[in-house]
Amino acid sequence: MFVLRTFTVLVYALCKEGMVVEAKNMVQRDIEPNAITYNSLMDGYCLRGEMDEARQVFDLMVFKGSMVNVRSCSILTNGYCKHKRLMRPTRFFRKCLVGTSSRYLRITLLLTVYAKHGE
Repeated sequence: MFVLRTFTVLVYALCKEGMVVEAKNMVQRDIEPNAITYNSLMDGYCLRGEMDEARQVFDLMVFKGSMVNVRSCSILTNGYCKHKRLMRPTRFFRKCLVGTSSRYLRITLLLTVYAKHGE
């Protein structure tokens, strides 16, 4: 558990410093990342405007069976909105919210997208 926490903190720090390539290289090592690690990597890509790469991390997260959570959906939603790619999140919502039972989450994410674009 300690190793995974340390690993996740390193990935988070690298992403916040804009060193996403280095963070991705760490994720490809022997330690199995958790949702927090994947979220940090997605956030790093979103901060750089690399939304396709962020989406690939999300898809990998789903493929590997890592728990997609509210934070995962929010990171991509905010990234798409920030970089004015509104059509992507609406398609993304369908995939992200399939496993989400929270009505509150669905409403919040949709309102976030439309509020940021005044639609």
